[in-house]
Amino acid sequence: MPVLAKVGGYVKTVNVNENDHVKAGQLLVQLDDEDYRVRLQQAQADLAAAEATAGGGGFSGQAQAQVPERHWPACRARRSDRCRPGQCQQG
Repeated sequence: MPVLAKVGGYVKTVNVNENDHVKAGQLLVQLDDEDYRVRLQQAQADLAAAEATAGGGGFSGQAQAQVPERHWPACRARRSDRCRPGQCQQG
């Protein structure tokens, strides 16, 4: 009987021997999931970067006015929770 996997990968452990009797639902092999964990971490980092670029941190979709670096300390004093070097979120 053929055994098919939904995902590909390297086998980490084999939990049965040839000609062993197995039960439905029994774990036969375990795949190495390191590649998938790395991809998940990268996707999470990409999402965080995209949210930050889009104004994450609760200010998504709000307009941002560019503020010259020399004015940033004053901007930060007024709106420290919404200002970053080079930009000041209005609102």
